[in-house]
Amino acid sequence: VNCNIFGGYYVGGIAATNLGTIDNCTVIEGNIIGDSAGGIAGQNANFINYTFSSATILGHKSAGGIAGRNLDQRYYNFYTSKTIANSVSIGDVEGSEAGGIVGVNHENITNCVSYSNITGTESGGIAGNNYARINNCYSIGIIDGTDLSGGITGATFDQNSIEPNIIRNCYSIADINSDNTAGGISATSSGDSIISGSFAGGDVNAPV
Repeated sequence: VNCNIFGGYYVGGIAATNLGTIDNCTVIEGNIIGDSAGGIAGQNANFINYTFSSATILGHKSAGGIAGRNLDQRYYNFYTSKTIANSVSIGDVEGSEAGGIVGVNHENITNCVSYSNITGTESGGIAGNNYARINNCYSIGIIDGTDLSGGITGATFDQNSIEPNIIRNCYSIADINSDNTAGGISATSSGDSIISGSFAGGDVNAPV
């Protein structure tokens, strides 16, 4: 797909809201703009696998190279794990919560790569904000944030789910800049959040 899409709340190159499976899909170039915008889906409520996006993403709220938001089990497809796997983003991403793969993550991201340049208030190489699990992912690019910037996620929070909030076996060689707080993996990690087996090798520039 090669497209320019300008929409309202949920906007994606393949779907506004994904309730099924998106597999082996590619979005080439173009601009995708909306409140919650993603190269493949505005929001994911099931399974996205083996996708690629080089589109430029502008999310007025959340923005991700693959999906604006990855929802948790309380939304749509109840008690179904929402997963984004084996996907790659290379387009620029800009939004309040901006990530190379997802703007806001509430479930699973695994085996994903971002080469995207990220700009936002809370900016991360994989997710702008993370409330769940990111496994075996890496980011390469430039990450700029006015508040929180991290090589994998701008901030990681405990959402009090049964499964722990964890970043595992991830690495970033992105250059990270923030007007406030920055970290090689995450600018902040709160509650029972876990960062395990991860590596950062890019430059980090921030007052804190």
